[in-house]
Amino acid sequence: MVWGKLRELHSLYGLRDDIESVAGNARKAAVVLLLRYKAGYELLFIKRRNKLRYHSGQVSFPGGAFEEGDRNLRETALRELEEEVGVQRDKVELFFSLDCVSPVTSPFCVLPFVGGLMYNISVIPNQGEVETYFWVPIRFFLDTPFTEEYAWRGEQKLCFPVYYFTGYKIWGMTARIIVDSVLPIFKLLG
Repeated sequence: MVWGKLRELHSLYGLRDDIESVAGNARKAAVVLLLRYKAGYELLFIKRRNKLRYHSGQVSFPGGAFEEGDRNLRETALRELEEEVGVQRDKVELFFSLDCVSPVTSPFCVLPFVGGLMYNISVIPNQGEVETYFWVPIRFFLDTPFTEEYAWRGEQKLCFPVYYFTGYKIWGMTARIIVDSVLPIFKLLG
């Protein structure tokens, strides 16, 4: 069964979605690490439009800020997935959530959800928010070591992982989620 092992991880990770479980006074947001299965697991990424307020022009997972009207962060994640790439919530199964992650450059605490695309449907990017989308085989991350790049934030020198995939730069919080969570999960699954 393609999704069986990921479903089993629910007992290990859980599916937290309540806004109170996300730390501090930071703005709350959620992303979906959306997987599909072709010849192996693949992970969906979007390249954000250059005109956006946060993380413009960057590669990320579909997602966004908690909004009034969202009952919880799971709903935020599914709403944003549908808004950004046209994937309806009933076509996705969320298996579990990961630990909250904070980007260095914005005032958010982001709760990542890991989910599977249950049907072979087309992704339809929202042209106002998404420049393009692409799928990356999980095998790429398992077989390709990340590089490290450095940036300065005031007096602080920051080091962050970077992957280059067919001309796309995957870095920052997105790459940290891959290195800190996705790789250990798929190494555990074998």
